[in-house]
Amino acid sequence: MVSGMRRLTLLCILLAVSAAKGDSALEWTARGRAHLAAGEAREAYRAFGEAARLGDPEGMNSFGICHWRGWGAPADHAAAARWFELAAEAGSAEGACNFGICLASGRGVFADPELAARWFLRAAEAGYVPAQLNLAKCYLTGSGVDYDPLAAEQWLGIAVYGGAEPDETTRQALARGLEQLPESLRLGVEILEEGRKIYAQGDQEEAFSYFLRAAESGSGRALAT
Repeated sequence: MVSGMRRLTLLCILLAVSAAKGDSALEWTARGRAHLAAGEAREAYRAFGEAARLGDPEGMNSFGICHWRGWGAPADHAAAARWFELAAEAGSAEGACNFGICLASGRGVFADPELAARWFLRAAEAGYVPAQLNLAKCYLTGSGVDYDPLAAEQWLGIAVYGGAEPDETTRQALARGLEQLPESLRLGVEILEEGRKIYAQGDQEEAFSYFLRAAESGSGRALAT
């Protein structure tokens, strides 16, 4: 990983250059996406590289993806991880999630499950759905965080609401985890899920009554809904 001082110095340089260049970094990112959509990997790689060097967080993340997948240049997971980290530090939720994947898998960097979970959390709280799904899996497996099926259920529900489609293995693991909970908490989860369905249908007042019942049953997750 890039050391803390070097990372901060490089970020300051990139952002200073970006400010001096105005919106050119965003323009390079847009060009890169257009090239990628047209199947022009080398041109996309060069465009994203310019955007990254000019300080655009999404350009940094896209440049990292190019390195990760070998688009426009030979695959280089270490280089990808460096750019994902810079993108994450600069505020890219997708970059934070991608850097978390590097840390969780040990590809391009030394494996660090706890740091991976923290980056997933940052991206999840920013609304990035894949990170919400990854964070739920962390809670289901106890990877980098304490095993917590209720936290997993909460983040999985948020991810599904955002359009995620968890695989069957994840759903089964969640079901097994929830079955191990005390009966009162299981009941709270069931009431909470019913409340979420009612909320999605537009009846907020009725949904709130379900959330309150879930909280009273002992499901503290209902209070965060």
